[in-house]
Amino acid sequence: MADKKGNDEDLPRPPPTVYPTGVAGTSDYKAVVEPPRRSDSPKVSALKMGKDEDTDSVDAVKTRSPKMKELIAELSVFAKSPYSILLKGETGTGKSTLARVIHDNSSASSGKLVSINCSSVPHNLFESEFFGHKKGAFTDAKADKNGLLKEANGGTLFLDEIGDMPLEMQAKLLTVLDSGEFRPVGATKTEKSNFRLICASHKDLEQLVKDGKFREDLYFRISPHEAEVPSLRERPEDIPDLADTIFNRIAQENPGLSLTPLTKKVIEQFTEEIDTKKGERLGGNIRSLQKMVLTHAFSGAIKSARENIPDASHNTQSSGDPALDSLADALIARGFTQQEVKGALVHAAMRAEDGNRSAAADRLGIGRSTFYRILRELENKTSEDDPNPAP
Repeated sequence: MADKKGNDEDLPRPPPTVYPTGVAGTSDYKAVVEPPRRSDSPKVSALKMGKDEDTDSVDAVKTRSPKMKELIAELSVFAKSPYSILLKGETGTGKSTLARVIHDNSSASSGKLVSINCSSVPHNLFESEFFGHKKGAFTDAKADKNGLLKEANGGTLFLDEIGDMPLEMQAKLLTVLDSGEFRPVGATKTEKSNFRLICASHKDLEQLVKDGKFREDLYFRISPHEAEVPSLRERPEDIPDLADTIFNRIAQENPGLSLTPLTKKVIEQFTEEIDTKKGERLGGNIRSLQKMVLTHAFSGAIKSARENIPDASHNTQSSGDPALDSLADALIARGFTQQEVKGALVHAAMRAEDGNRSAAADRLGIGRSTFYRILRELENKTSEDDPNPAP
């Protein structure tokens, strides 16, 4: 972990590799394997709290919140131990970030950080994903495949949303944690893996144990230390810094696009809105804040683009077609020019109306003469761009 004098360059690390998982790489869930730090990067034996006015920072974690500072103090003790850690808290509170911080400051930091969200893995593929398989072990096993346990050997295995792991797989994981051994699907010999385990869940695992949905012995095995990650509602003093960080990242990812800047009033509105979101899907946490900042940042560019569409005086807000509106917003957000957005909308409307120009103009909510003019402009632009037009 970088101390106050450092930054991300203090811990050089190759970019993480996202490995498609599932049979033949066809599923939509993924395991992330982050390579170990380079051998020439400095090692830090414990989490350190760098002083920055009234802010404490730990690499990716920067906070002014007393609750978060207490959490960092806890993790500074347990990060350097070999024991498992269970991170509890609502969705979007930063549990995966803290898992990365713990890994970087543990004795396992010289190995990989292997992360997977248990709720995304189909139940019938858990064993293959965790243990790996041999070629021919089942119909679609076209080649040998390493499982997550082998990838994590010498490093850290982070199991997000472990409360969603099937009971049958819980028993097998417990056996691995007790013995350090596992057998890939279709193999005749066992293999060994030594890894640091970090788990996270937004569910109440103790209640799941009472309900018979989570093994009590596994619960005790994965939770020598439990850490409660506070929600963003419980740390409102962090919202300004987080919003600025998110905004700066958006700006870096969208060079050349004029973004609507954050103001104190806007951040105050974010804080009020976060406080009202308890129980919603995004939970009023960091992911919710990311969505708010993104929407605000692009609001000015979207408004400007719409106002510059021909006949804007008649239709400044919407084409009347939700699909076309969504297409326009998506293209603008990705940095396409107004001319490119205009062309995409015209062609999409033409396709939707089977080439009927009058119907396409009506679908866009613009006058037919304007629609024809746009078509001519696009055709002229195409001719100019083509050095060898067809005869």
